[in-house]
Amino acid sequence: MTKPGLDFALSVFLSVIGGLIAVAASGAVSASEISDVMQAEQPTEPDLVAHCTSCHGARGDSSGPATPTIGGLSRNYLIGSLLAYKFAQDLDRADALVESDQDIEDVVVLARPAGIMNAIAEMLSLSDIKTIADFLSRQTPALTRQTSDIELAAEGANIHNRYCEKCHEDGGTSSLDDVGILAGRWRLYLTYVFEDLSAGNRQMPKKMASKFDDVRDDFGDAGFQRLIDYYSGQVIVREGS
Repeated sequence: MTKPGLDFALSVFLSVIGGLIAVAASGAVSASEISDVMQAEQPTEPDLVAHCTSCHGARGDSSGPATPTIGGLSRNYLIGSLLAYKFAQDLDRADALVESDQDIEDVVVLARPAGIMNAIAEMLSLSDIKTIADFLSRQTPALTRQTSDIELAAEGANIHNRYCEKCHEDGGTSSLDDVGILAGRWRLYLTYVFEDLSAGNRQMPKKMASKFDDVRDDFGDAGFQRLIDYYSGQVIVREGS
């Protein structure tokens, strides 16, 4: 069973593959010719971004509570994420690719759970990934209006300032140093993220892992919930909003 917000992307992916299989079965082209076409075809930027926008919104501003907003994230963060999905079964290949390309030498690839994202990223070349990352990183972080308990959010703010602010600057609104934006993200999505981090299903940089353990030691799982209250209760406003 897929999580909410992923069904449409799955249907698009399956329909494309199903169409190719049907053409091959008709005898019009061989399976190897289909493979050649898929590798040689270079979609335009809107076509590439469509891989993402069906779930994540036209500018990467998701309207689904389980689907992350990705517009406004840094180029390196986005490239690292897509490479992690593409090479989920062998991250050493992703690291080797990063080391061989000066354009992405500062990209960090960290393991993460994916589901349908693996299948989508596997279809993308490195050039495709760069194009998508260029487009999404130019977008303004999206507006997500949610309510949060003021007192619990205040507790979360204190935890953030003590353990998280050094890297996730400005209350988690900044993408500087290629970190993920936390503020204004969907509460359900953040809940999934913290669950994956706690279970070890989502890899963290060493410094973050140390701070994460500190929060758990000092506050237990309630500390993570307070952080979720704090981040989801914030609002990031686009220019002109």
